[in-house]
Amino acid sequence: MNSNALKNLQIELGSFRKSDLSEINSWQNFIEDRRLVMGYRLPVSEETTEVWLKNRMKALEKNSTEVFWAIRSNLENRLIGYVSLYNIDYLNRNAEIGIYLINQRGKGIGSAVIKECAERGF
Repeated sequence: MNSNALKNLQIELGSFRKSDLSEINSWQNFIEDRRLVMGYRLPVSEETTEVWLKNRMKALEKNSTEVFWAIRSNLENRLIGYVSLYNIDYLNRNAEIGIYLINQRGKGIGSAVIKECAERGF
């Protein structure tokens, strides 16, 4: 269930779809992100992206201290990013967060997604 803040922004957190692969692959091949965020400079094939996403989903099935959601814009009807909580410590109610959003600066989406993650995570 998505919070009112996400609903007001026409954003939802959910599962990844096979149709998301080409979008994720284009992000992985965006030169600035590849260099600054991902730590490598070689182009990534769509097959590599598919393997990465499948492995990520399999790892999550075995690991109860991490969650990973697609961020979708209902207005644009497309994937606009993803977010992950990892190293979740349920006892002390804390975790690390990673968020990747494309062209959404200044809209309040990042803040709303982080708040939603905190509510879902704990």
